[in-house]
Amino acid sequence: MADGDEDKIRQERLARLAAIRAKYANSNAKPATGENENQNQNQNHSRKRPRPSTAASSSTSIQSTNGSTSMEFAQRGEKRSNLTPAPKSKNKAVDMFAMSDSSDDDEKNSYSNANGNHPGTDTEKRLETNANQGLDEQDVDDAEGYYLARPGELLDGKYRSRGNVGRGVFSSVLFCDIEEGESTGKTVAIKVIRNNPTMHRAGEKELQILEKVKSVPNIVQVLGSFEHRKHLCLVFERMKMNLRQVLYQYGKNIGINMEGVRTYGKQLFGALNHLKSLGIVHADFKLDNILVSAKLGQVKICDFGSAFYEDDPANAPTPYLVSRFYRAPEIILGLKYDPAVDTWALATCLFELYAGNVMFPGATNNEMLDMIMQCKGRFPNRLLRKHIISYQILHKQPHFDPETFKFRRFQTDVMTNDIIMKLLTVKDSPTKTISSLLMNASNGMSAKSEVRVRQLAQLLEHTLVLDPSKRASPAQALQSPFFNDNM
Repeated sequence: MADGDEDKIRQERLARLAAIRAKYANSNAKPATGENENQNQNQNHSRKRPRPSTAASSSTSIQSTNGSTSMEFAQRGEKRSNLTPAPKSKNKAVDMFAMSDSSDDDEKNSYSNANGNHPGTDTEKRLETNANQGLDEQDVDDAEGYYLARPGELLDGKYRSRGNVGRGVFSSVLFCDIEEGESTGKTVAIKVIRNNPTMHRAGEKELQILEKVKSVPNIVQVLGSFEHRKHLCLVFERMKMNLRQVLYQYGKNIGINMEGVRTYGKQLFGALNHLKSLGIVHADFKLDNILVSAKLGQVKICDFGSAFYEDDPANAPTPYLVSRFYRAPEIILGLKYDPAVDTWALATCLFELYAGNVMFPGATNNEMLDMIMQCKGRFPNRLLRKHIISYQILHKQPHFDPETFKFRRFQTDVMTNDIIMKLLTVKDSPTKTISSLLMNASNGMSAKSEVRVRQLAQLLEHTLVLDPSKRASPAQALQSPFFNDNM
C-alpha cells in the first residue's frame, strides 16, 4: 500500500464512525486515554440474561466438519443454550453490538454474509426499488465511492445481481446468481471495492493474499475477480452466516456448547497455522470475520482487507490495528507485531463463544490494558521500555510512567468531564483468573464438563501470554488436551 494510504483509510473510518455513533451517544462517563479515540461503545453487550432451562428448548444437532457425525451444542447439565434462537431484546440499542461494530476505528464488524459488511443504506434501497428506471453512468457510485448496484443488473456477463446486502470500510457486498457455465444457478457473494485509488490498491493487495491462501482449509475461497464500472470486484463462495450471528441467535449472553467451541477452535487454529507458515497476518480476526457453513459444522476465515505479510517493511506499528476487543496488547503498546496477534484474537473469540460475552470489553486502549492486566498480571519491563520508546516516536502519551513503569489509568471525571490520570502499581499476579471467569459462565456443571472448562482455561492461558514471543503458536495450541482429549 502506498505511503499515506493507511492514514487516509483510517481518517475515513473515523469520520464514518463518528457519524454512526452519534446516534448512540450517551452521557455516561467512560474511561478514556489521552489519545482522543473517537468512539461511543455499547456497554451492555456483557450483561448476562437468565439462562434458559434446557428442558424448555429443543435439541438441535450440528454436523461436524467431515459431515459424518453430529454434535449436540446444547444438551448438557450446565444449562447452556442449544441452537434454538435466543429471544430478541426489546431494546435495540442493547443488542447493537451483536449486529454492529466492536471497534473504535473499524466499522466492518456488523453481520456479514460474505465478509462482515453493514446492511445497505436507505439510498441503496431506494435505488433498488426503482431499479427499472436505470442509472446514468455518473450515478453508479455514491459520494464515497461505493457502488450502487441494482437488482437484475448483470456483472461480468454472468453474475445477476440481487442488490447490495452490506458494506464496510473498503467495499460493498452483493449477492449474485450465476447465469453461465458449470456453476449456473449457484449464488455467490461479490465484494465490490470502492472506487478510489487507495481502496483499489488495498483491494489488489487483498486479492493477492487471497490467491496465496486459496488452497488453505477453513479460509473462504475467492472464485475470481473482474473490473466493473471502474470497481475491482472479488467473487467469493457464499456462506450461511458468521459466528457473531451464530452466537447472537443461539447463545446470546450465555454462549454455545463446549463441543461447538472445540470444533470451531480446532478448525480455526489449523487455518492460523497455515497462515503463519505463509508469513501472513490476518490482522482483523473476530467473530464477524468467521463464516459458518449451512449445517453450522464448518467455519472459514474471511475478510483479508487488513492482512499483510509479516516481513513487509512498509508495516509500521499502529496502536489501532485489529478491532479493539480482540486487539493484542503488543498492538496497543505500539510494538512490532506478527502472527501472534491473530492467536490472541482467536483465544478471545473462543472465550466469547463459550461465555457469551466479550472477554476484554474495554472502551479505550487504556481500559483494554487495565482489563488485560487484571487477568494476566504485570507486563515485563522489557516490553514497557519498548512501548515508551515507540510512543515517543508516535508522539503519544504512553500508558506507563517512563520512570516507575506504573500504569497510567485515564478516566473521565463524572462531574467535570475532565480526564483524570491515576498512577497504579500493577501486581505481578493477576487479580482474576481465566478459569474463574469461565466457571462463572457456567451453572451446575458435571464433573466431565468441569474438566473441559479447565482444559479450555489452560489453552487460553497459553494463547493469551502478554509477551508475544512466549505465546503459544497455533501448532502448539492444536496439541492442547482441549482438542485431543476425547472424553
